[in-house]
Amino acid sequence: MPFMGPNPELIRRARRVGIAATYAGILFSLTGPLSRLLNIPILRSTIPVFTPTHSLGLFFSLSLGLSVLLLYYRVGEAFVKVFSWIIILSTAFVLIEYIIPGGLPFADFIRILDPVENPNKIAPNSAVCLFLSGLSVLLLVSRSGRAIYWAQGTALLSASVASLALIGHAYAIEPLYGISDYSQMSVRGALARVLMSVALMCMSADRGFLRILVTDGPAGVMGRRLYATAIFVPPILGFLAMASSEIWKWYALPFAIVLLVMACIILFAMVVAATSRRLERTDISRQYAEHDLLASRERLRELSAYTQVMQEEERVRIAREVHDELGQSLTALKMDVAMLRKQVPASEDMERRMNSMMELVNGTIQSVQRISSELRPSVLDD
Repeated sequence: MPFMGPNPELIRRARRVGIAATYAGILFSLTGPLSRLLNIPILRSTIPVFTPTHSLGLFFSLSLGLSVLLLYYRVGEAFVKVFSWIIILSTAFVLIEYIIPGGLPFADFIRILDPVENPNKIAPNSAVCLFLSGLSVLLLVSRSGRAIYWAQGTALLSASVASLALIGHAYAIEPLYGISDYSQMSVRGALARVLMSVALMCMSADRGFLRILVTDGPAGVMGRRLYATAIFVPPILGFLAMASSEIWKWYALPFAIVLLVMACIILFAMVVAATSRRLERTDISRQYAEHDLLASRERLRELSAYTQVMQEEERVRIAREVHDELGQSLTALKMDVAMLRKQVPASEDMERRMNSMMELVNGTIQSVQRISSELRPSVLDD
């Protein structure tokens, strides 16, 4: 069975998804400034789940989005490296100041590293996501096989941290999105981090951990369906269950949890059933292809055998004609030469010519016998 490599069309789709996720991540990062410029109420920071946006965090997010776009379009790799190192070093300083307040001797001179409780300071989970994303971009620049694995792993870890913040907002669990008491990751920031992580993972979908998802084999089909369902369905259903019980007051929370569990079971069962049907059709198609291949091989063997028989028959015919007709003609010619030798007056020159003619005829007869024997050896008939 031939090896099923990555499908070029699926790779192109993954790149399109990555580019779209990059633009969407940039847009989510800009919702804070746009809400103040355009006066859009739904994007204002007065809504509880939309915390204020730190200006430097916005700069890092936009720099990260620009770096990812440059990588997708394969231009400006030098600028990408510079942006990545700036993001990595700056977020590392922020994390050090969270872990060890006042640990850096020059922290007092840098506003963003001020260990004093600052409500506009970059959230620690946001700094972790930016650090991991910057490291992923730096690894993707090298485009080596092992670096791709590490880049996708760090991007997946960043998406996990941001997803925890989103789940915390959805279920009103503050420790998941507000690691510190005075700095929290906003919904738009978490969405931007998740989208950037998706863009980083889709950049080299034909290599690394995601390679199996862009193949046409059963593993690729199952992975594309089950992974998407497992990642997106439970958080969405959980948010709806929480909202319907706590916000809309349709029913009590225990009943909402039961509905959530049943909905997850039903949806997963439907996805598994649809995937199983797809795999069954693939297996049936493979069986038909194998049957056609076996039938083609059998017909090829029959054709080869028929060709061999026809070749043998043609060799027998040619050998018979060479042996019988040409042999008889040469024998008659030999007899004529012998009779001519008796009738021609004897002389030394004539005797030499007659001997030469006789040797030529005898040699030709031997050649005919050899060719006839090679075309159809008598041992085959015996």
